[in-house]
Amino acid sequence: MDELAIYCDTSVFSGHEIMLTRMIEGLMESTPGAVVLLIFSRNNSELMQFAECMTMRYKSVTSKTLSFDAEKINRRPWDFLHAVREILMILRSRNSRKILIAQGDITSAKAGLLASKLLRIHTVSYIPLVDDVSPTEGNLRSLFKSFLRKKLYYLPSEFITLSTFLRKRILKLRPSVAVRVLENYIDCCNLASSDELDRMAARGRLGVSTSKKFVVSQIGRINYPQKRQNFLVETVRANQDKFEDFIFLFVGDGPDRKVLEKTIDEDKFLQSHMLSLGHCSDVWQILRASDLVVLPSAYEGVPLVLLESIFADRPVLAGNVSGLSEYLPSELLFDPDNSIEFANKIRSCVKMDVTEIKQSFKGRFSRSVFVEQVKNLLVC
Repeated sequence: MDELAIYCDTSVFSGHEIMLTRMIEGLMESTPGAVVLLIFSRNNSELMQFAECMTMRYKSVTSKTLSFDAEKINRRPWDFLHAVREILMILRSRNSRKILIAQGDITSAKAGLLASKLLRIHTVSYIPLVDDVSPTEGNLRSLFKSFLRKKLYYLPSEFITLSTFLRKRILKLRPSVAVRVLENYIDCCNLASSDELDRMAARGRLGVSTSKKFVVSQIGRINYPQKRQNFLVETVRANQDKFEDFIFLFVGDGPDRKVLEKTIDEDKFLQSHMLSLGHCSDVWQILRASDLVVLPSAYEGVPLVLLESIFADRPVLAGNVSGLSEYLPSELLFDPDNSIEFANKIRSCVKMDVTEIKQSFKGRFSRSVFVEQVKNLLVC
């Protein structure tokens, strides 16, 4: 059997990296003899631990470690070239006929894409975000960056993405390329032992005040341009009379966490109604404590937290972007530029019953379906 290389050079371990590990587990479960080479950054401790576990469990799985991570080389041309050289050396020493490259967006993992292209290896991009490549400004620099982003879509041999909406966007940027869909799934094992989703007990364990009637959570990387935690902050600040009985939790880490916490500390109302919890490995604990989860993102793939929240019987209020209308009814969507609608829907959705949505998700986002799709995509 030909070797399949699986490449991920980020130091971040979030939803997409979790799904990458589940993909690899699904592949080995469905095809135990699959010959797999894992290529991960040494700066991603979670992926390194995962690779060690997989090589111990399966004799046909081996691993190689990258000395860099994408976040450190992307703005350093000399380091980027060294990274490409390192990847070339790894791939030349192997006999991989195909490589799966995990990308956050099309600008991620460029070193891996370029090295694979130079060696003419069949390259599969596993990509959860397809953002707008149009110039953001009218100057030459913006036009040049837009041109380069479009050209990056021509490096992979094919794509795997998360939804039909994202598939259509890729085909618009690169007509006729093979684009296949692999929807996320969630593991409900932890949910089964969730002590009946006791909100008050969960809030107490998290140190969240039980004096407020409702808890609203935003779970994800604290990154203003994409996740827009600042939009939620400004919405609450502008509508204080609507949120006297609410407390808002920000769960996650990221480049804008310090700015977020400084903004909260400088406003008396926000101090008493908002809490930044940082990274939390037990998302179910957060969901048990919450009445509503919000996703005011500028763009998304198919966020795991959306699926997790629905399976935990918690409504999710999301901006109507990136095809999220494929998953949520109009009552749980808002115009991403309308803070008044956002504020009103937070209040109206906080007690919404999502039983019907949960039932529709059960067959669609199951592990068995995911594993079978992985086999069809990577082996057949």
